[in-house]
Amino acid sequence: MGEPASSRRAWRWAREIAIAVLLTVAAAGFITAALVRGNGGSHTPPSFETARKPAGQ
Repeated sequence: MGEPASSRRAWRWAREIAIAVLLTVAAAGFITAALVRGNGGSHTPPSFETARKPAGQ
């Protein structure tokens, strides 16, 4: 009688662990991509000069 309940509980735990691992890997991928993209450009901060100029100039 108790066996199906424990089997369902084990399946739920396995599914939650799989989702947690997937989300962790995805987060690590996004962080890695952001770091690689950030290091690829120049080290000077971007210029906001064009944002301050009026549209007519």
